[in-house]
Amino acid sequence: MAARLRCDTGSVGLLLLPLALRERSARRVLLPLAGFALFFAIVMSFGANKLDRYLLPIWPALTVLAAAGWMALVQVVGRWTSRHSWGRGGVVQVLALVSVCAVLLINDLYYQPYYLAYFNPLLGGGATAQRVMLVGWGEGLEQVGAWLSARPDIGIGPILSWIPPTLVHFVPQQVNDLNKISVHQPSSYVVLYSRSSQKKDGPEAEALVRQNLPLFTVKRYGIDYASVYQLPRPFAEPVDAVFGQGLHLRGMSHALLHSTLVITPSWDVQAAQAGGVFQFVHVLSADGKHVAQADLPLDDGLFSTWQAGQQFGRPLSLPLPANLPTGSYRVVLGVYTPATGKRYPMMRGTAIPQADDGPNVVQLTTFKSP
Repeated sequence: MAARLRCDTGSVGLLLLPLALRERSARRVLLPLAGFALFFAIVMSFGANKLDRYLLPIWPALTVLAAAGWMALVQVVGRWTSRHSWGRGGVVQVLALVSVCAVLLINDLYYQPYYLAYFNPLLGGGATAQRVMLVGWGEGLEQVGAWLSARPDIGIGPILSWIPPTLVHFVPQQVNDLNKISVHQPSSYVVLYSRSSQKKDGPEAEALVRQNLPLFTVKRYGIDYASVYQLPRPFAEPVDAVFGQGLHLRGMSHALLHSTLVITPSWDVQAAQAGGVFQFVHVLSADGKHVAQADLPLDDGLFSTWQAGQQFGRPLSLPLPANLPTGSYRVVLGVYTPATGKRYPMMRGTAIPQADDGPNVVQLTTFKSP
């Protein structure tokens, strides 16, 4: 309802100004004010930096001019109703004035608490403003902070943002600067903010971040204030396999630490779906025997449902037998539902022969035991 009632009372009042200018006494005051506002706006338009705050000095003058226009309308309505015997003109004037005040109050309530988000709706409002000038003075970051604070995986790494000094007050986690170097380092989440994006504070980093789907956005009054993303978990070897409805295994990294093989996959959730899905990693000998195995949830069991755009990269440790024979070994992976044991079908990628380790299994890498 508030969205339907909001209007730009200031612009309407300025459009009504000719009604007030019909009085000679009013012209002596209002015309100089109008001249000042017009002259100041024209002069400031020649500057290199065209920011909305540079026009704040003319706002008091415009407010007086708009109020004069509204008052002139109230007087016109009062005189008109008196001539047509619709009751006393004073009563109608009071009702008209109360109506104008009610519209102003509704307009203010609609934009609270983001009063700086107000832009002339007759000229396109916030959506148009975002295309032609810088917007955003931290609005929406408290919502971003509340959403991030509730995420169970916020602690896996720092948050990246163009405005760490502002965001850090809303999250229980370290916030680092987003740039072309940090975007390639481990992080939990990335926050893009409208004003920094408009200023192109980090176009290279932003381009990499926007290759992923946003997990949370703050949009108010037509303005896209902030978006939250996760970056792909780093990987050394590409795999590019898709299981089920959009579980994309981008790649993986592996390391042999003494007698333990550590596999770190990089998962990309491409479609919203239920969580609780497990991955298995098997180490197969040349004759197809299992010499090591690990089964763990893709997300460490943190989420009951998954959003498109989430990224997982939980390392899996596979202790190898102390007497592992010398030879070549394959490392393979599959995905399944633990309740039924049913494996997810491979929708993309090359599966190993079913006789080697069952259906829907992809080979990750090989290694040799000395």
